[in-house]
Order: sequence, then structure tokens, then C-alpha cells
Amino acid sequence: MKRRDVLRLAPALAAALLPGAGHAATELLTLELSGWPALRRSLAGRRAIVHLWGLSCAPCIDELSRWAAFIARQPQARVVMIEVEPADPARILATLRRAGIALGVSAGHHYAVQGFPDERWRYSIDPSWGGELPRTLLLEAAGAMRAFSGTTDFAALQRWLQR
Repeated sequence: MKRRDVLRLAPALAAALLPGAGHAATELLTLELSGWPALRRSLAGRRAIVHLWGLSCAPCIDELSRWAAFIARQPQARVVMIEVEPADPARILATLRRAGIALGVSAGHHYAVQGFPDERWRYSIDPSWGGELPRTLLLEAAGAMRAFSGTTDFAALQRWLQR
């Protein structure tokens, strides 16, 4: 097999071996309401950034292109974007693509919540979260979590990554 053939197959092989197997590299993954604990476990062992956003949240949409730039500048960062409002997956994908956020295994998984998130679901993610968006969770490798609501201070996020 030629090197270019291996490189062409690599994304498909990675997709088959990583969480979310069976999804195309450009597909938005579904996060069931009961799926947060499993997603959190899959992020354990390394620092991760989880960004919760919604299509009806103007500040969320406004900063998506800044998230795309941040992710591009920090390829080693583990960033997961979760759209938390019930919405058409095609519309979510189009919004992410328009902002320049890559999808797929090599870019990090991005999710849309399946169902109607409620207070119990929000509490299971972060007991201090009242549902305001955008919300960013900073997960430490050992499991500790810090969270903040509002538009993202990317300089502070950069400093957190460099610690």
C-alpha cells in the first residue's frame, strides 16, 4: 500500500477506533441526555475544554469564528463543542462550518444534544449552571472542573492551557 493510500484511509480508521465510531468524519455527533458521564470519562486523563453553546444564543454565534481561530492556533488542545438546544443537525453543521470550525476525529468531536435539556441535565454537568449560554468548562486531567458563563476570554483560556 502506498503512503498516500494510508494517509487517505487514516481518518476512516481513526473514526472506527475512537468514540463516535461509525460516524463520518464530517458528521456532528449526538449526545444523549444520559451521555454526559461517558463523555466526561472519555475526556479524563488530559486537560479538555468543553464549550456549551446554542443556535439561538447571539453571543454564542458571534464568537464561533473566534473559537475556530483559537482551535486552529492550539492544535494540541482538546476542545469539544456541544450545541445544547434542540435544533436541526444540518443547521448546526452549517453554522459550525460557516464559522470555520472543522469537524471529525482529527479536529475533535463536536456534539448536538439529543432531546430537551432540563435542570437535572444541567445539574449533572455542573451544579452551579443555571442554563445560561455560552458556558465553558475547563476540565483538568485529574477530573477537577472550573466553569464560566459568558463570552470567552481567549487570552485567559490560552494561559490556562499553558499552565
